Amino acid sequence: MRLPLLAAAMMIAAPAAAQTAPTHSVRLAAAPEQGRVVVRDVLWTCAGNSCTGGRSDSRPAIVCQSVARRFGAVDAFAVGDRVFDAAELERCNGAAQR
Repeated sequence: MRLPLLAAAMMIAAPAAAQTAPTHSVRLAAAPEQGRVVVRDVLWTCAGNSCTGGRSDSRPAIVCQSVARRFGAVDAFAVGDRVFDAAELERCNGAAQR
């Protein structure tokens, strides 16, 4: 009886752990002053000019623009395996200049 309960508990815990895994990554033109910062609804942890952040309910473009407004120019931005192209980065960085 304990084995099925343990298996069920592990199946429930696995998705919860996956939801906390960093899914955003960004490389900034300049390193931020703080190592951990909340921008919009994402906690970003930075080392040098590279930062990772958790899941967000916002569209990737909105997250990128929020990061650009807070930190300045974004050199690279990815959500999971999807990497922003040059045109997307230009739109993202355009938001920082407003």
